[in-house]
Amino acid sequence: MNKKLIKNERGITIIELMVAMTIFVIVLTLSVGAFVSLIRLQSQTEIMTDTQQNGRIALEQITRLSRQAKTVEIVGNDGDLLQTIIFDENVCFQVDESDTINKLKKYDFIAGACVNGFTLTSSDVSITEFNFQRLTGIPPMLKITLIVESKNSLIGPGPMQKDALILETSILLTGLE
Repeated sequence: MNKKLIKNERGITIIELMVAMTIFVIVLTLSVGAFVSLIRLQSQTEIMTDTQQNGRIALEQITRLSRQAKTVEIVGNDGDLLQTIIFDENVCFQVDESDTINKLKKYDFIAGACVNGFTLTSSDVSITEFNFQRLTGIPPMLKITLIVESKNSLIGPGPMQKDALILETSILLTGLE
């Protein structure tokens, strides 16, 4: 009886084993590809979130001072990409171009110069446009445009391609004298 069972038992052939391994390798390759894509997407989302947060914080600081300011002076021509703005003759915002990355800084305005600045944006982002436009009306308005760009690539290997984030706001200048 035992001999009959042994004769009738069959194992898997080499062809069946190769087919199973091929299917396993295909499934594994697809799974790894999907996992790598998810990791890359998460990294891109993190970079854009950081860029957005940097721009929003800087714009909020400027907006808050604009609403409370009694005087607002814009330094630079209307077409300039990087302008300076001075509030109440004691605080100014301008872009520091001394490094490879343009950083937005808040300064004390003393004796006609911006001094003692501290950086509002991280070293991972660069300011490519920072300008203002006075809009006439009662009360007058100030339009602020801030373009923030990540220094990190969002595309992956190859030429560095960066996504720019355009932030614009218009503010009623109710505190002006």
